[in-house]
Amino acid sequence: MAKTWHIAGKARNDFADMIESLTEEQLNSPTLCDKWTPKHILAHLVVFVNDPLPTFFLNIAKHKFNFDAASVAAAQKTLDAHSVEELVSILRTKSTKPAIIPTFPEGLSVADTAVHTQDVRRSVNAEGKLDEEVLQTALTFLTTNSKAQKIFEIPKLDSLAFEATDSNYTSGDGALISGEGEAIILALMGRPTLDELTGEGVAKLRELL
Repeated sequence: MAKTWHIAGKARNDFADMIESLTEEQLNSPTLCDKWTPKHILAHLVVFVNDPLPTFFLNIAKHKFNFDAASVAAAQKTLDAHSVEELVSILRTKSTKPAIIPTFPEGLSVADTAVHTQDVRRSVNAEGKLDEEVLQTALTFLTTNSKAQKIFEIPKLDSLAFEATDSNYTSGDGALISGEGEAIILALMGRPTLDELTGEGVAKLRELL
């Protein structure tokens, strides 16, 4: 029996809860994820629990192994094929499904979902915050896992230390970067939250990004 990911499941279900709370206008509004509405982000998350592996790789090959272009195309195709209600149902039903690529760790899916949750939440001023276990898992993956550098193009963070002021999370032993956990993960993923962070390491992180 395949292992299920309860933290990824929690993150995906929390995202689904938020989507269900939005109005039609909000579902079609801009987010912090460039050119994507909440609907597009929902479809993007569904792709990773719904598309079979051959379809996933065929789409990447079709777009000449440009992962960003392939992600945009897959999300749009999924959005065109399903209603928002159907997409939410799929995401909930398959919320604990592992990544279709066996080498992808749970932390990757958790981080992706957590960042996209805040992409939407901040843009539409939706209530709520990231679950503590989801936040800790996302922080750990993005600040310590080498796969984050390869997949999300995060620079090497060896010279930096991180401290989440709304959590007990710390990592690294370099120049300190301090702030709310969500601001840290958003900054690492290229969102404009560096000004929410403090510490001598912020200037260095700004240079790296």
